[in-house]
Amino acid sequence: MIEIRGDKKVLITPVSAEDLKDIHIGDIVWLDGDLMTCRDVAHRRLVEYGRELPYNIKDKAIFHAGPIVRKIEGTEDDYEMVSVGPTTSMRMEKFEYEFTKLTGVRVIVGKGGMGPNTERACKEFGAIHCVFPAGCAVVAATEVERIAEHHWDELGMPETLWCNKVKEFGPLIVSIDAEGRNLFGEHKVVFNEHKEAAKQEMLDRAEVKNKWQLTPLKDFKSPRLTERMWRTAVVVLLTSLIYEYLIPGGRNPCFALIGAVYGVGSRLKRDSTMESIA
Repeated sequence: MIEIRGDKKVLITPVSAEDLKDIHIGDIVWLDGDLMTCRDVAHRRLVEYGRELPYNIKDKAIFHAGPIVRKIEGTEDDYEMVSVGPTTSMRMEKFEYEFTKLTGVRVIVGKGGMGPNTERACKEFGAIHCVFPAGCAVVAATEVERIAEHHWDELGMPETLWCNKVKEFGPLIVSIDAEGRNLFGEHKVVFNEHKEAAKQEMLDRAEVKNKWQLTPLKDFKSPRLTERMWRTAVVVLLTSLIYEYLIPGGRNPCFALIGAVYGVGSRLKRDSTMESIA
């Protein structure tokens, strides 16, 4: 369901497809209710390995995030959220269509945009993808009321499924709506349309006929292999071979190679000085 609180539009789980019909890309919403952290491994387990999620997220929300949690002192198995920042959603792009189809998740939250698989999933199954502002992990943790459950702990803290109860979690910027429109994708098209025109305008102002005139490669000349280069290469090769085959114990040749390069440089400098004196 949706609730309006002042100037906030709050989605409350369970969320239905009907609730999302009037939410469009660019809208800002908040979330109350169930939000489960879910990253790469959980997506892969479900989609590729066919392992059913141990927590029902139908009509609920997931968060692409790897949180930091700590155990509450004096309890057997209770944890509190310390920090929970979004991770890059695009890493889950190849799984998101099947994931949404299999789970019935309604709200997907992460960082950055997603692609065609997620667009198709949102349109076909009535879901949305939202962006949580990056760099606000501690703020996000304050919006977690409690961690109700946790599953797949063997995956480690970031990949564990932390099932949270949240209150006014946000702000969440809708990047893909239930119609399949993509905020990032549409803005990228507009950007590309204006980019070439802007580049040409700058070239015209500078009275540059050909953009390749601006490249530093225009006057590029291949460097000449000098005597120092050849000597350095030979000395480095010989030093490496000596350390590899003649010196026991697998010692690191790093400092020997630095000394060899420095020695060759000093020798060449001394030789050139003597030639000029002569």
